[in-house]
Amino acid sequence: MPTKPTANEKLKQNQSKLVNELIELMRKGRNPWQRPWNPTNAIHQNLDTGNAYHGQNVPLLDIYMTARGYSMPLWIGASQARKYKLHPAKGSKGCYVKLKFDVPIKEETEAGEEKTVGSFPKYRLVPIFNVQDITGDEKNKEELISRFVLPTDKPPLEKIQACEDVIRTYHKTQGIETRWGGDRCYYSPSEDYIGMAKKEQFKTKEGYYAVHLHELGHSTGHHKRLNRPMKGSKGSATYAREELVAELTSTMCCRRLGISSNLENHASYLQSWISVLSDDPEILFKSLTKASKAVELILGKDKEVETS
Repeated sequence: MPTKPTANEKLKQNQSKLVNELIELMRKGRNPWQRPWNPTNAIHQNLDTGNAYHGQNVPLLDIYMTARGYSMPLWIGASQARKYKLHPAKGSKGCYVKLKFDVPIKEETEAGEEKTVGSFPKYRLVPIFNVQDITGDEKNKEELISRFVLPTDKPPLEKIQACEDVIRTYHKTQGIETRWGGDRCYYSPSEDYIGMAKKEQFKTKEGYYAVHLHELGHSTGHHKRLNRPMKGSKGSATYAREELVAELTSTMCCRRLGISSNLENHASYLQSWISVLSDDPEILFKSLTKASKAVELILGKDKEVETS
């Protein structure tokens, strides 16, 4: 009789399936980190508690939405759904997020009783389901969905100013020069500077900021910052992994700043991403962790995880 897979084996199977879905999208020429919906309005929330998901859970849920064609950023655990006479639809696949649980620290009193004297955080990967994969009492489902109102988008000028402030502050605090001109954008690890084409050469303002944030992402890997491997030549696995981290960093920064993260020449990266993800599906999740650290260096700390 075959043994049931462990929780860790189930997680790895789920992650492999997600990566295979992303590879199929990339083979069709689609950048899976790009979202077809408004980045400001798509706040991922738990359908039961109303709590928002944060940290690296956000781009991960974005990826799930893109890969599986979801249109609503609302999620719920199977046990939470049961409270409303709902359940995951047959054949639906869970999406794993990192949640924090407070574990109580207990001590025994002189009277021999236990008392709680504090707590410490423990993190666990938990499967949740998109609302579109939940079925059962449809009236309860519609009532739950109706409680959520999408936030109002910020004015464009306010978002552009926020991007300018972030980029200027990062360059100043990290001592990184921007060299303007030419027809390409890049980061030089050996000289620790960023080369940028002029703003007017970009099709959109948001396109310029997405690319500049991508290059800032590279700069966080310098040995005096987060010290990532930066010496791979173009076409190598090391180069592709670093490009993946930089693109995820740009995507996550754009998400928090409320702008689109569409790189104008993403097609050149797709084949290298297909290669590294095919060789090691876990690279995606390792890259998300590295990108989260890069975003924290650029934008400051966001809530990493949350209880749902």
